[in-house]
Amino acid sequence: MVEKTCDLVERVKTIADPRRQCQNLKHRLEDILVLGFCGVLAGCDDFVEIADGAGHNVTFFRTFLELPHGIPSHDTFNRVFATVKTATLQEVLLPWLLQRRGLPGEWIHLDGKAMRHTRCRGRGLGALHVVSAWAGQTGLTLGQVAVDQKSNEITALPQLLELLDLQQKVVTIDAMGCQKEIAHIVVEQEGDYVLAVKDNQPTLHAEIQAAFEATASTPPKHRAVATVEDDHGRHERRTVRVLPAAPDLSSPT
Repeated sequence: MVEKTCDLVERVKTIADPRRQCQNLKHRLEDILVLGFCGVLAGCDDFVEIADGAGHNVTFFRTFLELPHGIPSHDTFNRVFATVKTATLQEVLLPWLLQRRGLPGEWIHLDGKAMRHTRCRGRGLGALHVVSAWAGQTGLTLGQVAVDQKSNEITALPQLLELLDLQQKVVTIDAMGCQKEIAHIVVEQEGDYVLAVKDNQPTLHAEIQAAFEATASTPPKHRAVATVEDDHGRHERRTVRVLPAAPDLSSPT
């Protein structure tokens, strides 16, 4: 009998099973992880939806998964995913996603957000903050790192960047990511970056403003591109001006 498998299944098989090995184990670890991963890609919000969605598509999943005892229950999904380390899953799944996300030159956007409905005042718990990376052309989320609070995004960004293939990609990050370490990681992985500079880097911010103001009274040394859009009842004109980085600009902290 030919074993049912695919590239994704073979990658997931490299993850060690954290469960106690006994005769009561009905479901293979790779089946549970692949079903859960596919459920998340399909937009499922919890393990109940993952189990229901897999049950409705069991014929499809049997083309590459063994499923010797059918689709696991939502409780089984909950227990298994609670024991598997998130970093381990990302190390295995991200390379598979990166191979399918698009052509070189694609934009990768990093941003931190507070997750809705995660605050619990009664238990003294603040909202969960997550730093995410997603591919601009495909809209595919490439990875996430949870942080205790928004100020810790600075420490989470390098962790997330280390997981990504940045070669020939353009990485955009808001002013929180305007750090020498962040820029170094992107360049080291042969990528390019667009980092916002705001008042969190006061010296650099002032120098950049002064550089653009100086070009206003002299022959233009910058490149400019303008776009005009009519959307959501608004007429918008955006102009982007680009100056080469001056050698005497202060470095970000």
